[in-house]
Amino acid sequence: MSIAAPNAGKIGEDVIVGSGKTAERENVLKPEYGKIVGGIEEIDPSAATAIINNPDHRTRNFARNMKVQFLDSDFPGLTMNCLSYAGPYVVFAVTNNGPRTVYSEVRRFVTISSGQHEDFTSVAIPAGETLTRVFRILDNANPLQTTLEFDIDAPVDLSPAENDIVISLLQYP
Repeated sequence: MSIAAPNAGKIGEDVIVGSGKTAERENVLKPEYGKIVGGIEEIDPSAATAIINNPDHRTRNFARNMKVQFLDSDFPGLTMNCLSYAGPYVVFAVTNNGPRTVYSEVRRFVTISSGQHEDFTSVAIPAGETLTRVFRILDNANPLQTTLEFDIDAPVDLSPAENDIVISLLQYP
């Protein structure tokens, strides 16, 4: 890490503190299907198309077409207890109406820990795109393993352009 001394630059120049390397985030555009975190597995949405495309099957509207706008890197995630009696499928859909790529992040906080968590793959959602992620509660899942946090993250950008997303978090039998 390099740290410039106070007033090391000329007057009017910016002094930069950091390693000099830009941390680039991978633009993974597809989730890792089959990955299991706690008692939940991420599956290909096409495996549950008949169910998730039929609103008569929906059992829980945790968030439905919720519009969120935020200026900088993060909005508070939604923590959902994925209840097995409401059905095994949890659908997280995000439409990015904003000017830059945002990232869908889903994690499970480890019970009785100090902020430790297990993560599903962070997936990029380019501007103008919609991402649908489907999670299946495993048959043998312990209730302590089925609470997930659904989050949207964006690169830190100090421009005045707002991130603009629409979120749905629904559960199906």
